[in-house]
Amino acid sequence: MKLAEKEIPYGFIQDNKIFRTGVNGGNPIVLRDCSEESKLTVIKELEEAYKKFLSEFIQIENRILGTENKGSFLAKLINLKDRLQTHSGLGDYDSIFNKITLYENQIEDLIQSNRKRNTEIKQALILELEQALKNNDFHEAGVTIKDIRTRWIKTGNAEDSVNKELENRFSEMTQSFFDKRQSFFDDKKKLTDSRINKYDSVISELEEIIRSKDLHKHTSKVSQLQKDWQTIGHVPIKEYKVRNEKYWSLCKEFYKDLKVDRQKSAVKEDVKGNLKLKQAIIEQFQELEKKSLHQDTKLSVETAKKMWKSIGRVPKDQVEVLNKSYLSALDSISEKAFIFQLANRKFKGFVKKDVEERNKLLNRLVKELLTRDKSELETFKMNLDNMHVNKGSFVDMLEKKLQNQEKRVLAKKSILKELQFKKTEGSKK
Repeated sequence: MKLAEKEIPYGFIQDNKIFRTGVNGGNPIVLRDCSEESKLTVIKELEEAYKKFLSEFIQIENRILGTENKGSFLAKLINLKDRLQTHSGLGDYDSIFNKITLYENQIEDLIQSNRKRNTEIKQALILELEQALKNNDFHEAGVTIKDIRTRWIKTGNAEDSVNKELENRFSEMTQSFFDKRQSFFDDKKKLTDSRINKYDSVISELEEIIRSKDLHKHTSKVSQLQKDWQTIGHVPIKEYKVRNEKYWSLCKEFYKDLKVDRQKSAVKEDVKGNLKLKQAIIEQFQELEKKSLHQDTKLSVETAKKMWKSIGRVPKDQVEVLNKSYLSALDSISEKAFIFQLANRKFKGFVKKDVEERNKLLNRLVKELLTRDKSELETFKMNLDNMHVNKGSFVDMLEKKLQNQEKRVLAKKSILKELQFKKTEGSKK
């Protein structure tokens, strides 16, 4: 039976079809065919469909109202609004449409406001990046730039008019830094490999000399190799340690064999050659003295001392100068080695810290030791003045003790001055 035209809530029936009123004044849409018998059932089904759609909208609405990140729901609202136009249901779609439109406008205003704020943030990050790029310390700069990049990623899009330009500029600046850093580390690796090869070359030459005969003919060469060793430069401690131990072992072996070789061949002692050898060892002591605050040099020092003793006579007019330089270097190494061992015990992970941090800790420690030594020196002087002893071995012993105490104070002052100089040099870089 054909149904007569009849209005129903939010629609009407015409020609056995159920129509829904158009959303926001739009044209009506056909929902379903129906007969007189099925009319009520179909209408009920369409009303239920509307309720499900309304429930879906309410869930999104509640999430929008319950979060600060409202922008992420804009796409869902647009999708819901598109579906709403043709959705097969009967109900107050205009109400949903109006609410969606309201939320869309609010979110778009919020997005625009956020993008303006994001533009300001990203412009500030680029200025911060420019400052970081001026740092010549690739490690420090890298840490800073990674932090800036993390904040950049967390910041949303800037305004459309500048977003692409800002993204391209940031990308170019960061990529340029990481390319330069990679190039620096590649060059550093090449330099390190070159230095390792030079260390290995010195070791090979020493081994070849030791295998040869007439070792006394090679004293000048060994002296030069020892000088070369000190000037090669820094390599990773793991690589250096094994080579340094091998080097000192070979030097020790050379001087031991040289002594035997001279005795066997009865060659007239080469005092000038001996002078060069001792001068080379003093230079090695001076290099060890520079390292003694930062690493354990005990093995190298002991080996060098044995090498010194194994070398024969030198020109008489050089004996005093050589011995003075030798003892001075030993005293300085001893003082610094004591401070290194103390720092290693007092500061956890001391040797693993970077040089700047180690110098700060050493500076603090030496100041404490200097204050203690000064106090002990003043106390000792006062006690000495109160003793009223004029002569004898006891006085000599006290005088020697006083001299040693004064030497310790002077040594601490010298080390502190050296550390402060390094601090000044570091701040200029």
